[in-house]
Amino acid sequence: MTTNNQCGIFGSLSIDLSEDDILAAMKSIQGYLDITPADFNEI
Repeated sequence: MTTNNQCGIFGSLSIDLSEDDILAAMKSIQGYLDITPADFNEI
């Protein structure tokens, strides 16, 4: 599991995501999204 708002999809590469980035990404998804910003960041 990764921490510090880093995405671990690409192995050792990471993408720093701010909370604003996460909220903007969640808002851009059409339809109902039943996860928290923390869950979104983890995936």
